[in-house]
Amino acid sequence: MHLLSVQVSEEVQARVQDAAAVAGQDPDEYVKQSLLDAIARDQADTAARLDAVLDRLVAEFAPEQITAAAARRIAPQAGVATARG
Repeated sequence: MHLLSVQVSEEVQARVQDAAAVAGQDPDEYVKQSLLDAIARDQADTAARLDAVLDRLVAEFAPEQITAAAARRIAPQAGVATARG
């Protein structure tokens, strides 16, 4: 969990308070849930895009070709630091 401090205009504060009231939530909880929902949507969109690309690859190439190409692409390159060292 991270503390996020963002200055917003009075108009934005009023909109958040109104939306939170409609949702039956505290404004801070409303903003927190809105951010979590946006992150979840972004992750779902990313997964869907990746699935679509993989579907096209699988339709054209053998699994071994795909994994070999992926391994070449993500293999550590000389001079590039990795998480392992």
